Amino acid sequence: MSVKTRFECLQCGALVETIPGDLIYQCEFCKTKSYLASKGVLRYIHIPNASASAMPGNHAFHPFNTEHSINDAIIQIPFWSIKGLQYRIMPDKKIDFSLINSTIPALNQINYIHNLGYFSDVMDLKLDLNGDLVPAPQINQNNALELTEKRIKTLSYTSKSLFDRLIGETYSLISAPFRMMKDGNSFIIKNIYTGMIIATMDENSAQMLLNYTKEIFTQYKTTPLPLICQNCATDLPVEHLAISVICPHCFNLWKLTNAGYEWQRYKMALPKNDNHTFYLPFWDIEIHLEAFKISSRYDLMTAAMPYRLWNEEWKTRTLKAIVPAFKLNPGLFLKLSNRFTLMQIDPDIISERLPFHSAAHSIILSADEAIQSLKVVFANMFINQKNYFDSISDLKINIGNIDTIFFPFRKSHHELINDELNISVPLNAIKLGTCM
Repeated sequence: MSVKTRFECLQCGALVETIPGDLIYQCEFCKTKSYLASKGVLRYIHIPNASASAMPGNHAFHPFNTEHSINDAIIQIPFWSIKGLQYRIMPDKKIDFSLINSTIPALNQINYIHNLGYFSDVMDLKLDLNGDLVPAPQINQNNALELTEKRIKTLSYTSKSLFDRLIGETYSLISAPFRMMKDGNSFIIKNIYTGMIIATMDENSAQMLLNYTKEIFTQYKTTPLPLICQNCATDLPVEHLAISVICPHCFNLWKLTNAGYEWQRYKMALPKNDNHTFYLPFWDIEIHLEAFKISSRYDLMTAAMPYRLWNEEWKTRTLKAIVPAFKLNPGLFLKLSNRFTLMQIDPDIISERLPFHSAAHSIILSADEAIQSLKVVFANMFINQKNYFDSISDLKINIGNIDTIFFPFRKSHHELINDELNISVPLNAIKLGTCM
């Protein structure tokens, strides 16, 4: 599991540990279950230990410099921490992937090529509950992902890909201490923990940076809210990194938002077997593949498997991509996306409420992340269709309506099985998905 950050439980004062970027936590002492409602993403501050701050040339560390002198001032600089996956679609019909754990400056005055100098997984982080420790970012979350992708592309690869796709899955802001030091006629910005220099600027720019990092942004206050169903007051499940959780009693789906709970509409596929009592969430996305001139289910099936004859009635069926709304390893994620997209369910077996005596997994992968993955999904689907695969980098995907659908599975000792589609999902793969 990822490194944990610490803060005091507001209910009893005991020490609470959470995964950085995770909205949900449970106090092990008083058993209080809560989620962290915050405008934007969660913010953390890194305070080095005594040995680090006492390195040669470092004074005793304090999160804020109380004086306004530029030389030798200690400032807090926010960095975006982005964890996700990078896919590389290769000309030899292979799809390579790797985990991304990247930090990128959140201020315009710091060049995007710089990083924090160390992974957030090795730091002792403190959650900024009151919004008065971490300066507000000047670069938003989407731009940070684009800059990260741009920086990754500058890396030297041994082989050229058809296209790369970076999918950011967990975002948070981490503020780290830096020292301003005069160097001739300029000022350098130096990490007091690693000694790495991330910027050199003139006196005027240094003063502007110092002033900006001293402002207080209390609109980013984080509020722990009880993790209970807003309809029936039942305790909601503690599933780490979840963005929407489903009540195990009344089966209402609640989206965890900045302002609180928001009721979320969903659908479910009715099980054909009584033993299919566990449900996994998927994103049901209406699409049109512009460059491929694929706009119906019939077009897709013919393109993916041209050696078979398909139902002519499918020419009027809206084309949809169905991808998991929970996290898995990339290979299994693509396999499930292909199977469910090609073997789409019929509209007459859709309901709008899970049955009693069933259980369901929370939503962990957002709709935006699912959309980011679509190009990779279709690259994998057409990997044996040369005409389509060679043109995948030019593929334009138009997005329509997006729904949430829960599909039924039966639970065995080590896996979840859907007999209708003849596909299984290892339970360990789902468990590890919350740690990626």
